[in-house]
Amino acid sequence: MKEKRRNIFVGLFTIIGLFALAMLMTSFGELPRLFGRGDYRVIITVNEPSGISEGDQIYLSGVQVGRVLELRFLDAAHLDRGVEIVSAISKDFQIPNTATAVVQPAGLGLGRGKIILRVLEGEAPPFPPGAVIKGKMGNIWGDMIPDTLLDSVDKTVVQFGEFVGALTPVADDLHDLLERHTVGDVDNPASEARRVTANLSTVIERFDVTLRTFNETFGDERVRQAWFRLVDNVDQIGTDARSAVEDIRVTAAALRMDLKRITDKLEVGVDDLSLSLNEAADHLRPALENAAHLFATLNRVVEGIEHGEGSAGMFVRDPKLYESLVDSGERLKELLDTINRLMSRFERQGAIGVKIPTGIGDVPHNIKVPQK
Repeated sequence: MKEKRRNIFVGLFTIIGLFALAMLMTSFGELPRLFGRGDYRVIITVNEPSGISEGDQIYLSGVQVGRVLELRFLDAAHLDRGVEIVSAISKDFQIPNTATAVVQPAGLGLGRGKIILRVLEGEAPPFPPGAVIKGKMGNIWGDMIPDTLLDSVDKTVVQFGEFVGALTPVADDLHDLLERHTVGDVDNPASEARRVTANLSTVIERFDVTLRTFNETFGDERVRQAWFRLVDNVDQIGTDARSAVEDIRVTAAALRMDLKRITDKLEVGVDDLSLSLNEAADHLRPALENAAHLFATLNRVVEGIEHGEGSAGMFVRDPKLYESLVDSGERLKELLDTINRLMSRFERQGAIGVKIPTGIGDVPHNIKVPQK
C-alpha cells in the first residue's frame, strides 16, 4: 500500500514537472522549435546589440510573428563589423521587403528584450527566406519614451550647441560694450595707442555728468523762478490762444450766416433780373420785328434807287438833274452871302441902301429901320 501511494506521488510529481517544463519551453520559445512548427529564417544585422538573447520575441504591429534563434558575428575575423540575429518567422506572416528592425532592450533592465519590425505604408513584395533585414538599436527607455521624442531631444541639444556657438561672438561684443571706458580714455587718451571707442559705460558717465549739470543749473533759485514764470507765461499764452480760437469760431459762424444771407439775396436778385430781362425781351420783340420790317423796306427802297426807280432813283441816276441841283446850291450860297453883307451894313449904319429903278436910271435910297 505504501509502495502504491509512493508510485502515485512520483507519477503526479513527474506530470507536474513535465507540465512546468512545457510552460517554460513555451515561455522561452523552445516548444515551437521542438514541435517543428512551420517557419522561415531571416537575418537581422545590428552593429552592437544589447539586451537581446535567444528566444526573445519578434513583433510586427504589436503581433508576435517570430522569435530569436541565434546571435552570431557577421565575420569572426572582424568582430567590429557587427552581429547578425538569426530569427524564425512564422509562415503565416509575410514580411514586406520595406521592413526595418529595431532591437528593443528591456526597459530599465527589467524583463526581456524584443525586436520590433516596422513597415512603411504601401504594398511591397515579401522578404524571401534567408533575407537580411537592416536593424538598429532602440532606446533603453523602451516604450516609456518614444523614439521621436528622443530624436527631438537630440536635435534640440545639437541646435542648442549651435546656438551657444553663435552666441559666442555676441557675448564677446557684449563684453566689449560693458567694459569700462571712461570719457577721458575716449576724448583725451594718454596716447593714440590707448584711445578706445565709446561704449555703454562711456554713455552712462556722460549722462551722469549731464544730470549733475542739470541739477546744478536748475538748483539755483533764480533759475527755478524764471522757469516758473515761463510756465505761467506759456499757460497764459495757451489761455489767450483758446480765447482767440473761440473768437475766430464765433466770427466764422457769423460770417457763414452773413454769406448765407448775401447768397440768398443774390439768388433773389438774379431771379428778379432774369424776370425783368424776360419782360424786356417780350417788350422789345415787337419793336425788333418792326425794325426788321423797316430795314427790309429800306433795303427794297435802296435797291429801287440803285435801279433808277421813282424820283429818288431818277435823281441819283440823271446827271443833268444833279448838275442843276449843284448850280442851285451855288446861287443859294451867293444869296446868303449878299444877305450877310446887307445885315453887316445895317448893323454899322442903321439903314439899308438900295437902288430904285426909275426912268432916268437907278436912284440910290437908304431904308432906315426905326429903333425901338
